[in-house]
Amino acid sequence: MTLTNFPSLRRRHLLTALVGLVAAASGCRDGISPPFEPGTYTVWGDDIMIGFVIGEEEVSAYACDGRPEGVALSEWFHGPDNGGHANLVGSEGSELTISTSEDAPPYVRLTVNGVQHEFEATYEADPKLGIYWGETDGWLGGWVFATPDSQRGAVIKRNTGDPSFVALQGTNATEVVLPDSTTMTIQRLAAPRDLRP
Repeated sequence: MTLTNFPSLRRRHLLTALVGLVAAASGCRDGISPPFEPGTYTVWGDDIMIGFVIGEEEVSAYACDGRPEGVALSEWFHGPDNGGHANLVGSEGSELTISTSEDAPPYVRLTVNGVQHEFEATYEADPKLGIYWGETDGWLGGWVFATPDSQRGAVIKRNTGDPSFVALQGTNATEVVLPDSTTMTIQRLAAPRDLRP
């Protein structure tokens, strides 16, 4: 089990991500979870990045380990914010549970094929960081930037579900060329959106 610490830029949040059959308890104050603070958050560790966007009523997230060496994890999550708690079902049937706590640090638990990873989440005040996405002609792309120079990402052909690594040329990129030479327009995910294939 690996624990990697990242500083929080706002009040503390607890994010517990479960891929597979994993459940986690949510942090509470006086028995009630505080509401989510809207915005963009990221986590990074064990070569995996997770970005998530909290809105007024919904939450969207993307987890990926896509690098030039290959892609083993590329999964989208989306669902409602139930008063400070969200249970999301991923595009591959995985589960992502997000909850808040005033007195606990931002925290992420990701379990993939029985392997557990733990991280802490960071609120991203920088409008260039977070999740980027695009879709065109049967392709769906997702990228997470935890720093301006660090990304994890992949494009998925919807009819096969096969992921391929394609790098964005930084957070100012507005398009990317896909493996079949199709050009995809890219934008930052600024509000929750259901992008599950």
